[in-house]
Amino acid sequence: MVIDSYVETLDTIIRLFQEYKPGSITLDNITKLCQTLGLESFIDDIDSHLSRLSTASKIIVVDIDFNKIEGKVVDVKLVLASNFDNFNYFNDENGKGDNILLNSLTQYSTLREFHHNLQYIYLLDTYSQIDSDPSNSNNGTANSTGANSTGLLNVDGNTSAATPAISVSASTTGNGKLDLFKYYTELSEFMKNYFQANCIDLKIETNSGNIFGIYIVSPDDNCKLAKIYLEKSKDPSHKLFEYVFSDDTKCWINENAENYTTGVSLVMEIIDSDDSNIWFPKEFISPELICEQDKNSRNGFSNDLNKENNLDANKNNILSLFPNNISEFSYNERVQVINDFTTDLINISKFNIGNDNLDLILEIINWIKWYKIVLTKIYDTLSHTDNNSGIFNSKNGFQNDNINNKSMNIENNTESNNINGRRRSSSIGSTRKRRSSTKSKRPIIAEAMMLKEEGLQQFNLHEILSEPAVEDETEAPATNGETLLSKNDDMDTTSTSTSTSTSTSTSEKGQSNVILCEDHVSLDQTSSCTLYDDVEKWNSFIDIFKKHIKKANDDNN
Repeated sequence: MVIDSYVETLDTIIRLFQEYKPGSITLDNITKLCQTLGLESFIDDIDSHLSRLSTASKIIVVDIDFNKIEGKVVDVKLVLASNFDNFNYFNDENGKGDNILLNSLTQYSTLREFHHNLQYIYLLDTYSQIDSDPSNSNNGTANSTGANSTGLLNVDGNTSAATPAISVSASTTGNGKLDLFKYYTELSEFMKNYFQANCIDLKIETNSGNIFGIYIVSPDDNCKLAKIYLEKSKDPSHKLFEYVFSDDTKCWINENAENYTTGVSLVMEIIDSDDSNIWFPKEFISPELICEQDKNSRNGFSNDLNKENNLDANKNNILSLFPNNISEFSYNERVQVINDFTTDLINISKFNIGNDNLDLILEIINWIKWYKIVLTKIYDTLSHTDNNSGIFNSKNGFQNDNINNKSMNIENNTESNNINGRRRSSSIGSTRKRRSSTKSKRPIIAEAMMLKEEGLQQFNLHEILSEPAVEDETEAPATNGETLLSKNDDMDTTSTSTSTSTSTSTSEKGQSNVILCEDHVSLDQTSSCTLYDDVEKWNSFIDIFKKHIKKANDDNN
């Protein structure tokens, strides 16, 4: 354990130096970089002008041709000592299909990009569980190193700088079989079929920007939304099974339970291409899905807003419109903004989507689009104004009061203007929660707005205000659900009546209500949209919302 801790610390130091100063592109620097990964490397002089660096591990053999006269790399070839020889190390941007290993050594001034790519193929090499085919190692390459294809890593600790982030022991703990080079290459095609089968208008780009990864791209503006790739698992015993997308069942399936490897995870990293944070509903996401989240948002969002870095950390968090546990605020004399959130928001940057979690990709992507198109634009409209100068002055943080199990019964509230008394009749108990998934394994990232738990129907404020008032409660016979709620009839009637009267009172003052929730937003009863609507309806609502706010500002002035 002491040795492992020492090697891990040493690796961290080396990695920091490599990121801080990756080095210029010279034959000597490339050779040293290969050696820090534990790759066996040899240099062979092809002629007076050309030298070839050959570096290899148990599966990969990389040949790098370097022109000594011009001082630059002229060619890079990758060969696999396996039965799979179609590994995709090319990009498909603009249909070019360029070799990204070559590009990362010819189109940049440092080794940063090549270092990243070399680490990635080394990770695939280390964690692949295959029967090596040494006869392929010399196929299509002028390799003359005589490097073998079995265990070129110096696992006895004699390497100058071993990299424990990718260790041989982790790759040999299981008895499964999985070629990660094949898995990675085929995954991009499965993703394309997955989107097409679900009629999702998104593009899949492989190895974009000369960096290994499968990128999910918006076709409208070519904005990258997320990147899918393999990385070392935090749990060395974690099993990654080979899931494929079936054209017959339109689902992700594992065809063979023996097709797996251990110690590596499939992840999806959120890309903030426009430098905006994406906040996710905490109660909708199982902890097993979260690989990384912002350290300032582990328990919601940062508490001390007087610090500039925390302001940046909480950027675009729509709940920051409601500091000090308030449930509403007056945007101006004509607009009242009401907090109907049922969960805190956390800033997640990376998800574990391996195995059956692949089914959740569409839901995660849909939430990203919803947050960018709807919630972020509402946040920008309501926060970037002098009318709301006090929004960010809280010293007590942003913890959403809906999560604190506070009673919303107006009869127990002595302040008649407190919004807690008119949030929603369903809040008699505690926070409204989503159902678990049908697999009974984890909560789905987004569920229906109405649910039943233990026979109780639950509603939010948006639903209550949208329903017509019931004039005669005795007209309709009581249903099972109504019978179960009969003990709380008086309480519910009072709360609902209060909400209705509040809405009427507000309308009489010429003031409109903007109700914000994690999965729906509404402007009075004239316009609304939900997480489950299409993008066209989202854009339509935002147009109406912005015009309404602009008119309210003009009237207020």
